[in-house]
Amino acid sequence: MDTAKKTVKKLRGQYRPPNLDLAKPWEIALAEAQARNGKVKMWENDKRIKRDQAFQKALLRLKEWREERRLEKERQEEITLQRLKNLKKARRTLARMREDS
Repeated sequence: MDTAKKTVKKLRGQYRPPNLDLAKPWEIALAEAQARNGKVKMWENDKRIKRDQAFQKALLRLKEWREERRLEKERQEEITLQRLKNLKKARRTLARMREDS
Protein backbone atom coordinates (compact mmCIF):
# COMPACT_ATOMS: atom_id res chain seq x y z
CA MET A 1 0.00 0.00 0.00
CA ASP A 2 1.19 3.36 -0.76
CA THR A 3 1.46 6.13 1.78
CA ALA A 4 -1.69 7.98 0.78
CA LYS A 5 -3.86 4.91 1.28
CA LYS A 6 -2.28 4.19 4.65
CA THR A 7 -2.87 7.73 5.76
CA VAL A 8 -6.51 7.67 4.67
CA LYS A 9 -7.06 4.33 6.42
CA LYS A 10 -5.46 5.68 9.58
CA LEU A 11 -7.54 8.87 9.51
CA ARG A 12 -10.80 6.98 8.93
CA GLY A 13 -10.37 4.96 12.05
CA GLN A 14 -9.74 7.94 14.29
CA TYR A 15 -12.45 9.76 16.22
CA ARG A 16 -12.85 13.33 15.16
CA PRO A 17 -15.01 15.58 17.32
CA PRO A 18 -17.65 17.50 15.40
CA ASN A 19 -16.50 20.86 14.24
CA LEU A 20 -18.60 23.10 16.45
CA ASP A 21 -18.25 26.81 16.23
CA LEU A 22 -18.69 27.57 19.91
CA ALA A 23 -19.92 31.03 20.59
CA LYS A 24 -18.30 33.18 23.17
CA PRO A 25 -20.23 33.68 26.45
CA TRP A 26 -20.81 37.36 25.77
CA GLU A 27 -22.29 36.50 22.34
CA ILE A 28 -24.70 34.05 23.97
CA ALA A 29 -25.70 36.62 26.60
CA LEU A 30 -26.19 39.26 23.90
CA ALA A 31 -28.37 36.92 21.83
CA GLU A 32 -30.50 36.04 24.88
CA ALA A 33 -30.92 39.72 25.76
CA GLN A 34 -31.96 40.52 22.21
CA ALA A 35 -34.46 37.64 22.27
CA ARG A 36 -35.95 38.90 25.54
CA ASN A 37 -36.11 42.43 24.15
CA GLY A 38 -37.81 41.12 21.00
CA LYS A 39 -40.38 39.25 23.08
CA VAL A 40 -41.13 42.40 25.09
CA LYS A 41 -41.49 44.46 21.92
CA MET A 42 -43.83 41.87 20.39
CA TRP A 43 -45.89 41.78 23.60
CA GLU A 44 -46.11 45.59 23.67
CA ASN A 45 -47.15 45.64 20.02
CA ASP A 46 -49.82 42.98 20.61
CA LYS A 47 -51.04 44.88 23.66
CA ARG A 48 -51.34 48.08 21.64
CA ILE A 49 -53.16 46.29 18.83
CA LYS A 50 -55.60 44.66 21.26
CA ARG A 51 -56.20 47.97 23.02
CA ASP A 52 -56.88 49.70 19.70
CA GLN A 53 -59.25 46.92 18.65
CA ALA A 54 -61.10 47.10 21.97
CA PHE A 55 -61.36 50.89 21.63
CA GLN A 56 -62.76 50.58 18.10
CA LYS A 57 -65.29 48.01 19.33
CA ALA A 58 -66.30 50.34 22.15
CA LEU A 59 -66.73 53.25 19.74
CA LEU A 60 -68.83 51.10 17.42
CA ARG A 61 -70.99 49.87 20.30
CA LEU A 62 -71.42 53.45 21.56
CA LYS A 63 -72.50 54.57 18.08
CA GLU A 64 -74.98 51.68 17.86
CA TRP A 65 -76.31 52.46 21.34
CA ARG A 66 -76.82 56.13 20.43
CA GLU A 67 -78.64 55.13 17.25
CA GLU A 68 -80.86 52.73 19.20
CA ARG A 69 -81.57 55.43 21.76
CA ARG A 70 -82.44 57.95 19.03
CA LEU A 71 -84.80 55.50 17.34
CA GLU A 72 -86.48 54.66 20.65
CA LYS A 73 -86.89 58.38 21.41
CA GLU A 74 -88.51 58.95 18.01
CA ARG A 75 -90.81 56.00 18.59
CA GLN A 76 -91.81 57.33 22.00
CA GLU A 77 -92.46 60.79 20.51
CA GLU A 78 -94.74 59.26 17.89
CA ILE A 79 -96.61 57.36 20.59
CA THR A 80 -96.93 60.55 22.66
CA LEU A 81 -98.26 62.51 19.68
CA GLN A 82 -100.77 59.77 18.92
CA ARG A 83 -101.94 59.75 22.54
CA LEU A 84 -102.23 63.54 22.50
CA LYS A 85 -104.37 63.40 19.34
CA ASN A 86 -106.56 60.72 20.92
CA LEU A 87 -106.89 62.80 24.08
CA LYS A 88 -107.88 65.93 22.13
CA LYS A 89 -110.39 63.91 20.17
CA ALA A 90 -111.82 62.43 23.35
CA ARG A 91 -112.06 65.88 24.95
CA ARG A 92 -113.89 67.28 21.89
CA THR A 93 -116.26 64.34 21.91
CA LEU A 94 -116.89 64.76 25.61
CA ALA A 95 -117.47 68.51 25.16
CA ARG A 96 -120.00 67.84 22.37
CA MET A 97 -121.72 65.26 24.51
CA ARG A 98 -122.04 67.78 27.35
CA GLU A 99 -123.38 70.47 25.01
CA ASP A 100 -125.95 68.12 23.52
CA SER A 101 -127.28 66.95 26.84
